[in-house]
Amino acid sequence: LPSPEKMTGIGNSHLKITATPEAQAWFDQGLNMQHDFWNYEATRAFMQAVRVDPKCAMCYWGLAESLSFYHGMAGSFAKPYLDKAVELKNHASKKERLYIEATVEERKENSSPKGDPNVESKATTIWREVVKKDPKDTQAKIFLAESLLDGYDDAGEPKPGMVKGIAILEEVLKTSPDDSALNHYWIHAMEPGAHPERAIESAKK
Repeated sequence: LPSPEKMTGIGNSHLKITATPEAQAWFDQGLNMQHDFWNYEATRAFMQAVRVDPKCAMCYWGLAESLSFYHGMAGSFAKPYLDKAVELKNHASKKERLYIEATVEERKENSSPKGDPNVESKATTIWREVVKKDPKDTQAKIFLAESLLDGYDDAGEPKPGMVKGIAILEEVLKTSPDDSALNHYWIHAMEPGAHPERAIESAKK
């Protein structure tokens, strides 16, 4: 893809990774675009991060994330980039390796039959470990919540996983009320249920 332009006003998400300063900046742009659901621009930004720092494991992780969102969780487009992230894990921190491992498990789970809904997935278990190791990592808490969300029943009431995911998002909103990604996911968590008005303040933000 053609090189991206640096953008502002796209969100305030940040995740410290093992990368050069320039790659970190492109990674954060890609991360924000990913949370904005503007996956074409997310992919361009992550690709630029890889160009300037070819050993950045998390930059390849970002590419896999953006391409998976666009083409489907088990899509072949994302696999080579996730494989590259795994290959470069030795260049990453322990927390970054857990991010990559959780995503590998998510891909496996999304390409195989659904397991027992009452048993948390291996990916969710890994996300919980990330949050336990770094309770201030808002990004990890968002990914943990997203791994739990399982929708609503016909009456608009949240299913068991949805209850857990909503509780996590609600807790983080108290400590990070102006986090752009968090407010975006809160809106999407509320809108299909019986009380979408709970997301009005986030929609205003």
